[in-house]
Amino acid sequence: GETARQTRIVATVGRCPAGLTWPIYLEQLVAAGVDVLRVNLSHVSPGYSAEQEILDWANRPVADRSAPAVAVLADMQGPKARIMAPPGDGVVLVEGALVSLGPPGHCPEATDQSVSVRLEVSEATGGAISRSLQALLASQPGLQPLLLLGDGDWVLRVLHHDCRGLVARVEAGGLLSGRKGVTLRGVDIDLDPFPAKDQADLRFCLKQGIDFVAISFVRSAADVLRVKAFIDSELAPGVERVPLIAKIETLSATDAIDEILDAADGIMIARGDLGLQLGLSEVPLMQKMLALKARERGKPAIVATQMLESMIHNPAPTRAEATDVFNAVLDGGDAVMLSAETSVGTRPCVAVQTIDELVRAAERYRADPEHLKRDRKA
Repeated sequence: GETARQTRIVATVGRCPAGLTWPIYLEQLVAAGVDVLRVNLSHVSPGYSAEQEILDWANRPVADRSAPAVAVLADMQGPKARIMAPPGDGVVLVEGALVSLGPPGHCPEATDQSVSVRLEVSEATGGAISRSLQALLASQPGLQPLLLLGDGDWVLRVLHHDCRGLVARVEAGGLLSGRKGVTLRGVDIDLDPFPAKDQADLRFCLKQGIDFVAISFVRSAADVLRVKAFIDSELAPGVERVPLIAKIETLSATDAIDEILDAADGIMIARGDLGLQLGLSEVPLMQKMLALKARERGKPAIVATQMLESMIHNPAPTRAEATDVFNAVLDGGDAVMLSAETSVGTRPCVAVQTIDELVRAAERYRADPEHLKRDRKA
């Protein structure tokens, strides 16, 4: 038979596909090769109804032990700076136009020309962005920092700011809708690392029984230790502590990686936000460095974000994506993760089967690089 796959497959579960029930759908994912179900707590269902069904199914007692055990990873939202959803269908950001960003009713004065669009953020987010801008400009005076919205689909150049908001010029525009995340290139936005929402979500997951917890936007070992202390205070004495996975997606985390690895039980190389922070050309090298450091300490590393992105809609991945998955295994990734490919994608099980195949090919090569030459000659 086929040798067991060593690299774990993590798949995000978001919604149950039409015409299926949760148990049938989850059964299909596990049959396709999923080892860990990821519940993304950034998008929880009302009253945690979907999360409850997923955890009930994963934690059900298996009488004859024939059903595969599947683990569940709760991924906390963390302190993500977001804009408030613009009214109606959204607003169009026109390249070259000026935009203000700040709490409702506040608009920093634009000196030379009028502001065409006002983007609103909460008072706390406005203050946090301003503090971070101040820190960035103190170290690099004269810089006009980049502000990225969403996954970097909208790019703004910050011209000036005050203590609650900023004015920026649109460098890459388009229709902006929904509560998009805000990233400042080159500096972490200074928000509470373990907000009340995370605490409530985590309390629910611990009650239902969870196998792993991922902490978003970790900046220091202290962020991990704070969540660890919270979990200890919630669990009954003698209950085994849930392993913590630190998501590496901030600049501070890449600098403090040694201390974070000591505090956490594993890391997730979260290439999405990391790419916004560092710039794309630095991500491949950072992936290799983080995987190596984790391996040196015997801690698992999950490689995540956009691994088979085109399979959200397409039946097969791009050649580049196939190569990426193969290389993630060779870089020392202990697990590979699917996000939108399975949470909202049109063929979640095909995406899982595809990544399973690619991982197995990489593991065969890793076990015996020589067999490639033989295969090709045959």
